[in-house]
Amino acid sequence: MSKADLEAPLDLSSLAGRGVLITGGASGLGAAVANAFAKAGSYVTIADLQQELGEKNAAELTTEGYNVQFVHTDVTSWASQVKAFESASLFCPTRTIDVVIPSAAVFSEPFLDLTTLAAGEQLSEPSTTVFDVNITGTYYTAKLAAHYFRSTLDSEHESSHLKSLIFMASLGGYIAGARFTAYGATKFAVRGIWKHSRDDLKALGIRSNLIAPWLIPTPMTESQVEHLKGKIQFAKVEDVVDAALRCAVDQRIQGRAIAVTPGGNVDLRDDPEGLDAGVEVGRVVSGLDKLIDAVSTMET
Repeated sequence: MSKADLEAPLDLSSLAGRGVLITGGASGLGAAVANAFAKAGSYVTIADLQQELGEKNAAELTTEGYNVQFVHTDVTSWASQVKAFESASLFCPTRTIDVVIPSAAVFSEPFLDLTTLAAGEQLSEPSTTVFDVNITGTYYTAKLAAHYFRSTLDSEHESSHLKSLIFMASLGGYIAGARFTAYGATKFAVRGIWKHSRDDLKALGIRSNLIAPWLIPTPMTESQVEHLKGKIQFAKVEDVVDAALRCAVDQRIQGRAIAVTPGGNVDLRDDPEGLDAGVEVGRVVSGLDKLIDAVSTMET
């Protein structure tokens, strides 16, 4: 597989009039990506559980003259996601969906509860919401994307605008961290869904890529970021946006995993030639020990 050229100039003109669906697009990285696609001329559907915030963002962009709608969506519900995809396909004048980004995600509680239980007190059942949202939700979105992409694919795969599925993972899906076991495990799972589906999707004329950000200040990571300020460097939201736009418009980028690091974006070479990212990960996360030490001192 060819390594992605992440420095090539971007021509966003091909996004004009395209149908884009983004789960988790009401806040954080998803919102930043949704805004960028809208401003590039796409018809953007924000599918999110956060109704007030999602409606506000969609209304503001619409007032500015962009084409954005919000669909209240529970990504853990198949029926709810079907509704979002149906709405997205009708929202675009071409009645198609061209780009899908499963961005909905939640963080997790620490794996180890270090509080001392009273005599006779039982350990509380842990929440599995992080698995439901981050894994099941992403799997549902990917399945539906493939279905809706196939229904409008040209009979020949030589189209200059192949459909694009962009998975949103994390560098936590490549490296073992401390304490937040469930979240890291879900990002390994998202990576697995992408790796095991990319060849099947490619055979259908569908490009699939993955974005793996380092820690970035967002509403989801607010408490972690506050503790880690001054201890580690953070990646930038704008680099995630650049990666998403690049995956959508550059038809040469296929089956690539892009790490978003404090120093910029890097193709992880997550393929057999790159030893499933083993060659690049060591370079990308040279500050990992510092991050683990900082996270391990965080208060629950």
